[in-house]
Amino acid sequence: MTKPPEPINLNTQTVRNIVLAEEYGHLGSKVVSERQRALMNALAEEPQVLFATEDSVMALDIVGRVELQHIGEEDRLLFPENHTHLHIQWCHVKEARKEEHRSWHGVTFHDENGTLLFGYWLDKPKDFSTQVHKLLGTLI
Repeated sequence: MTKPPEPINLNTQTVRNIVLAEEYGHLGSKVVSERQRALMNALAEEPQVLFATEDSVMALDIVGRVELQHIGEEDRLLFPENHTHLHIQWCHVKEARKEEHRSWHGVTFHDENGTLLFGYWLDKPKDFSTQVHKLLGTLI
C-alpha cells in the first residue's frame, strides 16, 4: 500500500519553489522594452480576459483582470481576483499578434521562433482597444 503524501507547509513549499526556480532559471525578469510595458499596461485596462497558455504537458486558463506588477527585480503578471501571479522571462516575449479563434478575439505572444507562449482572449463581439492594436508587432 502506498503511503499518503505528507501535508505541505506552504511557506516551506514556497521557499523550495523559489530555490528551484532560481536554480533552473524559471523566475521572471524585468520587462525588456517600453513597447512590452505599454502593451501589458494597455491590456490591463480590460476588466476581464481569458489568459491562456499551454505546452505539451499542461494547459492553464485564468479568467479575470491581468496587471503588470513590479516586484523587486521582476515584472510579473498578477491576477488580482485569483490571488495568483505568473513569472515570465520577458527576453523571450518578442512579438504580439492579433488572432481570431472561433468566438474569440485574441492577442497572442510569441518567442523568436514564432512559438506561441501565451494569449489574452475576449468573447466576440468585444475586441481589444485601439491602443492595444497599435502596440502589436515586434516588441523587442
